[in-house]
Amino acid sequence: MDAARAAVDTAQLNLGYTRVYSPIDGLVGTTQVKAGNLVGRGKATLLTTVSQINPIIFKIAITEADYLRVVKRRPGQTGEAPKADDIELTLADGTVHPFSGRVGVVDRRARDEMLEATDTDVAPWFIVKSDDKRRARLNTIAFLLKQIPHHGIKHAKVKLPRRSQKYAYDDEATLAGRRFVPMPY
Repeated sequence: MDAARAAVDTAQLNLGYTRVYSPIDGLVGTTQVKAGNLVGRGKATLLTTVSQINPIIFKIAITEADYLRVVKRRPGQTGEAPKADDIELTLADGTVHPFSGRVGVVDRRARDEMLEATDTDVAPWFIVKSDDKRRARLNTIAFLLKQIPHHGIKHAKVKLPRRSQKYAYDDEATLAGRRFVPMPY
């Protein structure tokens, strides 16, 4: 009888491990294991990734001058960790994002801890080095385009006829002797 009670106790204990609770509310990503799979066995098993959606936190780089402009509009909100509330985000098409946000300082250690905790093979982070903004934008666009599967389209080769010289115009000849802005670059 004691063995049967011990078996029931063990079964109830094991049943308690079947409920999984997320420490945060958010959007659940792809499930990595199916119901009924054995997980754990002494080491952590990634079941899924939960992305926090309220609030959504994202990082953008702003110049020191832009940051100071924001803080000057709200001088009472500076201090140890200056922040500015009710910031409106104007999108590229000129519309204002429907929700306001706030600007705050992010400690690099917090960034490192966040990356350590959330950068996974299933939901990886990619960091854009943005000292040169133009290159950062081009590198990001190229990277994103490479993530989209595609194949080349074969086109028939187009053969153009030779250009007629009947009404040819020599653009350079008419500018001879004119003044030009120097081109050092």
